[in-house]
Amino acid sequence: NSHGYMILAYGYLLGSVVQTMTILISAFYYGFRFTFRINFKDRQLVSMIALVTPTLLSVAINDINKIIDKNFASLIVEGGVSAISYAAKSNTFIQSVIVVPYLTLVYPSFNRFFATKDIKQFNNLIRKSYSYLLFFLIPISIGSIILSNEIISLLFGRGSFDDAAVDLTAMAFVFYSSGILFFGTRQLFTKIYFSKSEVKKPLFSSIIAVSVNVFLNILFYNYSNLGIGGLALSTSIASLFSNIYLLRGLRGDNLFNKKQVFNNLYKITVSSFIMVATILVMRNLLVLEPTLKTILIIVSS
Repeated sequence: NSHGYMILAYGYLLGSVVQTMTILISAFYYGFRFTFRINFKDRQLVSMIALVTPTLLSVAINDINKIIDKNFASLIVEGGVSAISYAAKSNTFIQSVIVVPYLTLVYPSFNRFFATKDIKQFNNLIRKSYSYLLFFLIPISIGSIILSNEIISLLFGRGSFDDAAVDLTAMAFVFYSSGILFFGTRQLFTKIYFSKSEVKKPLFSSIIAVSVNVFLNILFYNYSNLGIGGLALSTSIASLFSNIYLLRGLRGDNLFNKKQVFNNLYKITVSSFIMVATILVMRNLLVLEPTLKTILIIVSS
């Protein structure tokens, strides 16, 4: 308490230092040695700079997108900035648990298969990765929409984060949850392009996403009663458009079998209905302390 809010910054800084040191120790073990000498004539360095520049621009554009959303949120309702931020963080948490670890594991394989021109294995891994994301993210999306209030209350509902704040954040979280699949598959498609050393299309997809998001933000702000939910819905729809653009660029690779995709969707839909039934039954029948009840419902579903 004596340090106030600064203790959060100290904790974040300490965590970053520990993470960096862990990576450095591993890197030194495998022979990495750092020097201050930079050879700008090194072809690999020049190639890396050429590849990383569009990537950095893409990240910057996405950050600008978040700033725009928060500016609109501040105009819509008091506490809107906090609500949209917490809802976005909850969605990011899902991506960090399900999508990021998996893509971190398979990305080196993408690179290896493409570098060795093993296109068959490369395409098979893409299909498997896409099926994996469908299998997990569609039910999670549906479950998050149904349990939006319970999830937000479990994560943040304490102290000054009262019932009104929970309801406001849950509204945004519902619309973010509708785009969980698109957020995940967009990361997959981006990794695929990066493994092929194609960085312009991910950059253009970010520009498309921001343009669509800004247009829809203005549209929903002026002509709908969705409130900050409209901002989250704009982001989800923008991610859908970004997915369409990235997927069109892969269309010539004959990656996806329509029959197999529809078969997977059928199985996922059936499992999702079972999950929804489980949630509704447990929500109505369980008589427990709210936090314990929410945890049991989430785990069971």
